[in-house]
Amino acid sequence: MSAGQKLRNTVGVLTPDGPRKLDRVTSVLVGVSGRQGRQGDPGVTEAERQTLLTAAEATAGQIAAMEAAAALAEQRVGEALAPVPQLLADTAQDRQQNQTIISNLSAVGAVQQVAATRAELDPLLTEGQRGLALSGEIVRKVGASVSRLGWLSNSSIPLAGLSSTDAYGDMQQRVADARATGKPLDGAGSTATLAVPAALDMRRVTLRNVTLQTTGALAGGVLTWDHTNEVQTLTETFIAARGSVSLTLPGHGCSAGDALLIFGSQEHSNARQPLAGGVPYYRTGERRRVLHVADTNTVIVDAGLLFDYSAEFPARVVRRGREVVTGGMERVTLLHDPTDLNKRNGVTFNYAEAPTLLDNVTLRGFRQQAAGLLNSAGAVVGLVAHDGRNPALSGGSYGLSVQDLSDVDILGANISAGWHALTAGGFWPTIYRVQGGSFQGGHYGPAIDAHANAYWASVRGATVTGGLSLNALHSRVSDCDITAGIAGAVSGLSEAPAGATFEVRNSRIHRRTGSAVTPALNFARAWAYDGTSTATPDVRYERLLIENVETVFEGGSATNEHALTINVSLKRLVLRNNTLTRIGNPGGQRSRIYYNRIENIEVDGLVLQGERLVTDRAVPPAGGLPLLEATPKRAVWRVRVENVPGASLLGALHLAAVAAVPWGELTVDLEARDNPALPLLVSNAARLNLRQRSSGNSTAQGAMSSTYQTGAFLLEVGEVCLAPDTEIDETDAGARFALTLNNVGTVYAPEGRLRGRLASVSVTGTPTWADRRSLRQATGAGTAYPTLAGTSTQAPLSVPANGVVAFSITVTGAVAGDIPILSPPADLSADLRYTVRVSAANTVQVRLYNGTAAVISHTGTWTARVIRS
Repeated sequence: MSAGQKLRNTVGVLTPDGPRKLDRVTSVLVGVSGRQGRQGDPGVTEAERQTLLTAAEATAGQIAAMEAAAALAEQRVGEALAPVPQLLADTAQDRQQNQTIISNLSAVGAVQQVAATRAELDPLLTEGQRGLALSGEIVRKVGASVSRLGWLSNSSIPLAGLSSTDAYGDMQQRVADARATGKPLDGAGSTATLAVPAALDMRRVTLRNVTLQTTGALAGGVLTWDHTNEVQTLTETFIAARGSVSLTLPGHGCSAGDALLIFGSQEHSNARQPLAGGVPYYRTGERRRVLHVADTNTVIVDAGLLFDYSAEFPARVVRRGREVVTGGMERVTLLHDPTDLNKRNGVTFNYAEAPTLLDNVTLRGFRQQAAGLLNSAGAVVGLVAHDGRNPALSGGSYGLSVQDLSDVDILGANISAGWHALTAGGFWPTIYRVQGGSFQGGHYGPAIDAHANAYWASVRGATVTGGLSLNALHSRVSDCDITAGIAGAVSGLSEAPAGATFEVRNSRIHRRTGSAVTPALNFARAWAYDGTSTATPDVRYERLLIENVETVFEGGSATNEHALTINVSLKRLVLRNNTLTRIGNPGGQRSRIYYNRIENIEVDGLVLQGERLVTDRAVPPAGGLPLLEATPKRAVWRVRVENVPGASLLGALHLAAVAAVPWGELTVDLEARDNPALPLLVSNAARLNLRQRSSGNSTAQGAMSSTYQTGAFLLEVGEVCLAPDTEIDETDAGARFALTLNNVGTVYAPEGRLRGRLASVSVTGTPTWADRRSLRQATGAGTAYPTLAGTSTQAPLSVPANGVVAFSITVTGAVAGDIPILSPPADLSADLRYTVRVSAANTVQVRLYNGTAAVISHTGTWTARVIRS
């Protein structure tokens, strides 16, 4: 028998369908789903089909059966291949013998015999050559099949070598193999190109070590880990009180370690219009884990509930069993077609939970959303996502979106996007914690964002270009370098739930020239749902803390280009050890705090460098709902001002209030050196405790009226108490007074030194000097301190020839021995002479002397100023 015939009889694959038959037989053994066996492959005999089908179905449930199937397959293939080496050797020997015979016959010149021999041997030679070629095909096919059989015993399912004709279908099959075996899908550093018509279902599969280049419509994204069908709704009517750890869930079927996702129906924040039927846009909810199963109807969870779930506002409870295994991505690069300018999604997770969901993953070119986490928990480590932003697209894109009842740690990410590099959205409270990394956005919105559905949003140690806007119930920013974008550098409390807290610590903020017209630090409660006509009720927030933050604001000529704006209703505002620096301030710009919405203010260690800080009263827009105004119960300001330019009617620290909502007790500790501006203005306060050390200020004569060329201007203050170590020396050219009192009630000045270029103190009104020990110590460059003023308009009077007439001017606070200064009417006759003295308490006496021989008539207004001796 010829070698070719031996091959045909032994392996049965030398027909055109032979290699495919061998591949199909092996696939039936290996394919975890047993798809070909179930469909009745015509290339397999019925006996073989039944045997292989039994083996294939066994592989679906038990690892042991998979290994047995692998062993059986290897045995069958080994039996089929055992004769191949000898047959190949025989084929080669036959071919050599044929060539020798032909050569010998040609050598003896037997032409007819040669022809006959050739006619006999040519078919044998052809069969031998064909056998050699098909033997190579057998080896290749069997090798590939054996490799695939090895997946059942290896640590991963290989991804390299996707089909060149149907890569997507091949990928689907390998994903199915990985899901069934519980092994990762490993690309071993390979690269593949996929045309993706719809998202690949990656449930329970971990993809790693591969670069995938994608094209196609991407309906729903490229890869999805969606476990919606693997979770169980326990009840739609869950009721429990805030703080509860024992939850009643009839017939729950839970086990310790299960996750419970509680979807509340009560409003969490009223910052957006309700949905159809009055359903709140932002709603309460939380994640809890079962610690202990008390009985068939009761479980004990890991922490007390954050919200109330009442009969009026019940919750839906979803159980995510600990047996639901989530996959993810490790060391994967996903690149979408850069020429595709449509909005596309990359990867999404829903009801996923794993220690790490994305580990050192790179996503590029997804112009809608690179990665989305919905109702999921775990870590995102080393994510790199760049969206390939197209300015022609409206709205921009998201890098990483964390939505609804998700709880995610984001470590060392590097994300850029047209809209938000990182956002928290959806309807129910979500949590994210950022540690390190770089985030860039701000083309259409802030780089990092959290809407009012978020429960906790924290960013620590990150570099952020494009700013942050956080409206979580609890927002934290620390140890960050932040560059402002279209929405400023740090903003929040614009739509946050009532009782929210916001903290910014140990960070550096920079707003460059040419940036959007918006404050660098901006905390302002919106008054309308998304800009519509439906008004938003004001809410009271718990606390805003800004500590150890350095803000540099370059340029800005518009009046609302502030380094800092605070216009929210707060129980407590704390600004501690911060610096606000403006470079290139033309004079009128300022930071602004709307004091009448804040119950307690504590400003300690604030440095104003070229930037003034002004307080003002907030009022709602026309037709808006009322604000939650609050007369500040306590306000402390410890501030240093440097190089603040002069501006009309504005102080460097300008603590203005209105009579309807005055300051309560106001404590100011101010240091001011060499500011062209008025260092301090205070208006409408019940009591002011002032400690001030200043010199070289109020010199901007052209930019401010003479009234404000003083060290401190106090207006409508009930009580003023000057600290004993107060030192105000404003004697430089341009300055006028050390202290100006305008309608001040009682003044306590036991110690302190004040010097002004014209006078130490300018007084309008009639203050009561409760303690004047310092009056004899303080001096002015021109006159002594304090200066008291009074006026008298005289009716027509006659001064007789060579006679004297006296009248009095009331100057409250003057005492006998004080030094009077008299300003007569401009038209006083040159023939009249006068003398002036403080004749009694509160009384200045003026005597007119006529030295002529005729009577002189006189009328006019006399002004007296009294300097304490």
